Amino acid sequence: GTPLVPIYVFGEGQVFQTYEWGRQTTAKLHKSLGIAVPLVNPIPNSVTLYMKWGRPVDVGGAEAQPEDSQVQRVFGQYLLALGALFAEHCHQCLPADVAERG
Repeated sequence: GTPLVPIYVFGEGQVFQTYEWGRQTTAKLHKSLGIAVPLVNPIPNSVTLYMKWGRPVDVGGAEAQPEDSQVQRVFGQYLLALGALFAEHCHQCLPADVAERG
């Protein structure tokens, strides 16, 4: 199969400003309709985004019906690679208080 490349975009969470009423309304809509409708200020903040990518994660050979255990193993490897990517770049790409929160 095709290797998965972990990618993390630092600063993405600061692009749009959210408000408490918007989060509460979104939660109510999700609960009643079953879909998420994000309510944010439609004008993006001026922030710098940093896109970083890590080493490809090998998924093994292509299989039409992979075993659940194989999918879980690859997913676990991907999450570890994504976490390592964040840890490697967070202090250079995020404000200190945001980087410390993880």
